Amino acid sequence: MSQRRRVCAVCGSTRFRLLSSQLVCYAGHIQRDFRVEAVHDDDGFDTQITTRTRTQNRSSQRDAARLDKQRRQMEERRRWHGRTGQVFPGSAEHAALDDPDSALLTGPRATFAVLQCLQLVLRRQLESLQNWIPSECSKALEATTRNFWILHVTCCHAEAAPLNAAREALKRREEGHRPSPKPTVRRGRQRKEISNTKRTVSKLSLRSTLAILYLAMVHCRVPWTLGDLRKHILSRTLPYLNAIRFLPTSITDTISFNDIQLYLLDTNHVPTVMELHARVSMVAAQLRRHHHVELLEINAAPILSRFVHELMLPPTFYVGVKSLLTFLRVDMHVLGHTVLPANTDARAKFLERNGTDAIHSTQAFSRNLAMPRCVMLMAALIVMVKLRYGLDGIHRKEVPSMVGGRQVISGAPPHEEAWLDALCALHGLPSDRVWKTSSPVFAPWDASVDLLSLSDAHLDTYLTFLEQEYLPSNVPSSMPFRRRDDVDDLLPKRVPPQAPLDLVERVQNMHEAFQRRRAELLQAIYQDEDHSPGILPGDAYPTHTHDPGGAMTRSMERILAIGMRIVGLDTEVKPNFESVASHTSRPRENDVLRQCVLQLEESLLMTLMRERGNR
Repeated sequence: MSQRRRVCAVCGSTRFRLLSSQLVCYAGHIQRDFRVEAVHDDDGFDTQITTRTRTQNRSSQRDAARLDKQRRQMEERRRWHGRTGQVFPGSAEHAALDDPDSALLTGPRATFAVLQCLQLVLRRQLESLQNWIPSECSKALEATTRNFWILHVTCCHAEAAPLNAAREALKRREEGHRPSPKPTVRRGRQRKEISNTKRTVSKLSLRSTLAILYLAMVHCRVPWTLGDLRKHILSRTLPYLNAIRFLPTSITDTISFNDIQLYLLDTNHVPTVMELHARVSMVAAQLRRHHHVELLEINAAPILSRFVHELMLPPTFYVGVKSLLTFLRVDMHVLGHTVLPANTDARAKFLERNGTDAIHSTQAFSRNLAMPRCVMLMAALIVMVKLRYGLDGIHRKEVPSMVGGRQVISGAPPHEEAWLDALCALHGLPSDRVWKTSSPVFAPWDASVDLLSLSDAHLDTYLTFLEQEYLPSNVPSSMPFRRRDDVDDLLPKRVPPQAPLDLVERVQNMHEAFQRRRAELLQAIYQDEDHSPGILPGDAYPTHTHDPGGAMTRSMERILAIGMRIVGLDTEVKPNFESVASHTSRPRENDVLRQCVLQLEESLLMTLMRERGNR
């Protein structure tokens, strides 16, 4: 066995020099255990100086230094992620802690604690929805959400760690054995436990609560869209952002900082519509595959009626969009349903029995899982608007029709330019005209607002919103980089503390102001007629044959921007501080509605050509 090289006990230096028969390190520390031996030779010449040194095995030294460096890096990572007290329950490290009850959970125990947190957040979300959903649907929605959540947790194969620990303790008590502390767990076993936890993490997160909530709404026929969930998250009327503030510290203090970030318990990112749709599709597929849960279609009629209402269009467009969806065979299922059987023989028999009218699922764009149904409804409405106005930059004037001695416009649509300007003014986009309408209610959560242009009242509301929603509260002890002091106000010495801001009441006031402004704009763009005799559908609709050559006109861009604002698609520019991975992984929602409109137009042309060929 090779000896290790001498190391200074004071500074740890390995470089020495001999001064006045004393061994001194390069830092100047004298080595007391070193001595110089004098040996007299028979020749009588000068004395021979010998020193006692140790040989060095450089490979073993490098291995020891590497292990020591890895240990220091691991301790630094554990300190950085707030896992300095994370040990395995029952181990010798756990028993050696000053306060074993303050140890952070790991493995199945940590996963079970996170499941408790997610369930509490889901409960808070259900309570917040009672302000927006009729009381008749609240009980049914709560029961359906509870059942879907139980099935989803069952699909994730999460262990009941406290129950298993109680059973083991009862078994040991019955056998009469004293529970001895387990030896320190090796690194390989610890990595195995963490890998099993990460397999469950990939299926469970805070975003799963929104997916369960939306699927329960679909099952209970509640006319909500994914964009509605996103808007309520933005306005803080639906608990999601920094959800750890709503959780008791008795649970969150036992969860490591790494698990808090991994399960999105303290997230600041508002999920986009496409991200929510991806999670909804995953959860719905799990429920169907493991528990044979067949979900109903979404309640599309109220949603489409609301879209027509917010676009300030007459009810004839609602009828036209319903006919277009039926003609193109666009279904409203959350998950796609195959039209033809997968087996070749069964598909041939199906075609013989039902004829050639049955369309394969690969040819039906409505069964594309990558497209939410709310985006499909808005795209169909924009296609109907394009059939009416053209939206190709050419100004047209409809040929008047005389019915009963009076001029009648088909569908009673407003003038195109005035209608687009009124829509931009209603939804907060730049408008070419100045409309005399009531001012909208200030939204303090709107990140696009110019702070320098705020009045004193709006600035006070904005500061109160920041103090209420962004000051840390109920921060667990495993998050060392967050403030834990009790600050009541941003400027406590200058401005007295104000009353808490009621966000639910403010959102309700915003909806009322929106309806008032819509009524005022309707009076400006529609003719005030008490009665108009009806004509047959399609009698006075003009036919547009102009091809813009693939160029998108300004009117089409404006209607697409308004549609994305109504649906709730994320059109904001991504911040520069985000990493490249988040830039590439996040879907580009600026192109979702445009692609859906183009696909529906292509499907409409193909269906018309196929119908014309069958005649």
